[in-house]
Amino acid sequence: MFERWTDIVTSLGLAAGVAYVVWEIGRRQKQLRELFDVLDGDDASITSSLEDLVNSGRLKPFAGAASA
Repeated sequence: MFERWTDIVTSLGLAAGVAYVVWEIGRRQKQLRELFDVLDGDDASITSSLEDLVNSGRLKPFAGAASA
């Protein structure tokens, strides 16, 4: 498979580069999720139901907490 030692070094470098790119993409996705607090399907459904309850008048909207 590998005829020269440079083939091995090149393959290892390429594998490390691909691993770094995959790790970096995951890190940036996590950072964006934390920044924008993305809701998943269940959370979005619950939020929608609560908004409907507020709009129908069954619940009063939260006025906000006093800042510390």
